[in-house]
Amino acid sequence: LFNYNGRVYTSANAITRITDTIYNIHLSAERIYQLVGGKDYGKEEFGSTHLDHVTGDIKIQSVSFAYQRIGERSVPVLNDVSLHIHPGESVAFVGESGCGKSTLLSLITKLYEPDSGSILIDDTDIRQLDQDSIRSNIAMVSQTPYIFNMSIRDNLSIVKHDVTEEEIIRVCKLACIHDDIKVLPKGYDTVVGEGGVTLSGGQRQRLALARSMLKDFPILMLDEATSALDNMTQAKVQSAIENLRGKQTLIMIAHRLSTVINCDKLFLMSNGKVIAEGSHEELLKTSKEYRKLYQDG
Repeated sequence: LFNYNGRVYTSANAITRITDTIYNIHLSAERIYQLVGGKDYGKEEFGSTHLDHVTGDIKIQSVSFAYQRIGERSVPVLNDVSLHIHPGESVAFVGESGCGKSTLLSLITKLYEPDSGSILIDDTDIRQLDQDSIRSNIAMVSQTPYIFNMSIRDNLSIVKHDVTEEEIIRVCKLACIHDDIKVLPKGYDTVVGEGGVTLSGGQRQRLALARSMLKDFPILMLDEATSALDNMTQAKVQSAIENLRGKQTLIMIAHRLSTVINCDKLFLMSNGKVIAEGSHEELLKTSKEYRKLYQDG
């Protein structure tokens, strides 16, 4: 029995780790389909309700989810998760790898649907929302962001077609990528190759962060979005993220707790459940699991 449980746990860990990669493939497919003028990708999975002027209020109510594996038992990842993220609040999901953090973000973006429970944005169940209400109000920056085989300028303007030069430079300075771009052969007109192959991992992350800042998405999700940065650059980018607090609903995932301790609220997850929530200072006082995670980090 112990060996079987161990195999199930290992499988759950492995599946959870690749969730972010699947999300980016899904998102890239949508964007490419739009660019070539195709029909909306996955439109049949969306409802018909459209939300304007989203505040960024998110309620997760008794959500459970398991990955379905063909020919095998399903792998439970989330179990009866309930929480509330208020408009303009900065929060972070923390916990060991495989506890369900990235899966939760994938549910909020409708990559998957809960097996039970509901997720509400501005008190509307996301099952009822049309695709544009999701795509135009939620931005996701991951540790492996997708960069298109086009110029840096075009990679940025894809989210805001009427963007000005001043706006591009402003967000790139905030994301600490402007100086890197200036020294490239053609500056902002430099073509970066498929997947941004000519850029380093850290540069791709900063470019994706700049892109998310270019349009004022009410909800911004950062899943290990600074993982490829050195400490000095990370501190600068972290400062830029801090400037967004209160302006957008910020949802972060980070293994390094030092990058999220200033959030308004932290949700500590373990085995697919939220076992504690509060500010960094509150959790240090009330949660031995959080104290251990912080000390080990």
